[in-house]
Amino acid sequence: MPDVPYNPVSREIPAAAFNGWPMLFFNILLIPIGIALFGYGAAHHSPIPAFLGIATVIIGVFCFFGYFTLQPNEARVQILFGNYKGTVRAGGFHWANPLYSRSRSTGSQKPSGQVMRALAKTDLKAAMTGANSSALSTKLSLRAHNFK
Repeated sequence: MPDVPYNPVSREIPAAAFNGWPMLFFNILLIPIGIALFGYGAAHHSPIPAFLGIATVIIGVFCFFGYFTLQPNEARVQILFGNYKGTVRAGGFHWANPLYSRSRSTGSQKPSGQVMRALAKTDLKAAMTGANSSALSTKLSLRAHNFK
């Protein structure tokens, strides 16, 4: 039998996420800056600083959705609009693009009746809402499962 070279179907891309603490300080700082810009624009009847103030506050609030924590032996898959962008493996408090998905789809939007009956036997509430069948978390456990 000839040797066939190993060609992996998929490969992991290491992704970088920012340290969460400096980003938290930056995001908290954006809110008062935006309010001050809006106040300056309103006091001087100038629409440009007022618009920039509103935009700064909206961006500051939006950036608060990019925080996540990872425990040791955990990883987080970063999915942007359905495309795999990488995996963060370092534990700690991180910030990444808030548009990265918090869940990954299983492929089918509506489970079949057989799947629903199997889920009903294990967790009735989750089966009724479809929580176990339509989405999975992007956090993955990296613990070794080698004991039988």
